[in-house]
Amino acid sequence: MIKITFLSLIFTATFALTGCNPSEQTASSNADKQAMTEAVDMDNQATNYCKSLQGKLALDTGVCTLPSGEALDQWALFRRDHKQTKPAIGMANPAAKYCVSLQGKLALDTGVCTLPSGEALDQWELFKRDNNKATTAIGMASPAAKYCESLQGKLTLDTGVCTLPSGEALDQWELLRRDH
Repeated sequence: MIKITFLSLIFTATFALTGCNPSEQTASSNADKQAMTEAVDMDNQATNYCKSLQGKLALDTGVCTLPSGEALDQWALFRRDHKQTKPAIGMANPAAKYCVSLQGKLALDTGVCTLPSGEALDQWELFKRDNNKATTAIGMASPAAKYCESLQGKLTLDTGVCTLPSGEALDQWELLRRDH
């Protein structure tokens, strides 16, 4: 009996340890190592540019010394010779720009444009409406806003208040819940 138990224990241990062979690697492990190697081997644009000008780069300081004797930080040299034509930040939002062109006041936190007439619209809805742009599924009116409109009420977008023709003013969702 002891021999059978001992043999089954040895067989189980051998079988379990067979899966622990470190020489076999999974495909995902190999892919991870390759991705890490590629990230480490990724070229530095500024370093490559310095070398393309036959400059000598001091790796500890990042200074590129050109054949003319001029010494510059490698990134300063790269940016000097590769000027960005247009700033990536600071570009005007076309909808906001359109709101301002109509002498509207734009609430930046909500995106609501209030026109001189008192009409308040989402800046993009105003832009699309006046420029014949198709409306997208994003920004669709809520059921509460549609219900307010069906009662000929006027909805104030930034507060969500629906003012009915009778003068009664309620939150759009409270109005919908009250009547349904």
